[in-house]
Amino acid sequence: MIKALKHVLGEKIEKPANARELFELLSPYELETLLFLILKSRGIYVPAWRRGGLKDVDIVGYNLSNEPVILPPVKFEPNLDGNPKPVMFQVKRKLETLPKELPENFWIVSINFKKRNKRILDPEWLIEQIMGQEDVIEWLGNTLRRAVDDIKALINNCPENRVGEPTPGVISNYLGGRGSATN
Repeated sequence: MIKALKHVLGEKIEKPANARELFELLSPYELETLLFLILKSRGIYVPAWRRGGLKDVDIVGYNLSNEPVILPPVKFEPNLDGNPKPVMFQVKRKLETLPKELPENFWIVSINFKKRNKRILDPEWLIEQIMGQEDVIEWLGNTLRRAVDDIKALINNCPENRVGEPTPGVISNYLGGRGSATN
């Protein structure tokens, strides 16, 4: 959160060394907006940016097409009967513990959850969904313009990596060869 505040205030911050650090530059609302834009770019209908009326749900998406939309592991079933099935998301910058039960159509986006869980969509999932989505990349670049010089190169050429592990290739080169974050 400190990095996000420094970014908003225009203060100098270190370049992100991995996907987690990149998304830590976003405020909670910007992180929700990013998810909204990802879903919209993939043809998912999101009736409202924030679902204030549903407890613990930030975004609800519907597939209005007759074909499934898959953002692995998230699957939006085709709308074959005129009654699209909702897929719900909770966006948490920091998540300490998981709820005891999560419905099959419920996903949590978290950039700092320390344990692996198939119901958590992590920073690398966000990178995978952004790749090739020019409008989303443009929005992210404009949002982070003080912290990241060339967001398009950073996103489109991002090799798969896991949070906190050294990031080889283009990101490492972009960051001046540092490679990994200091936690």
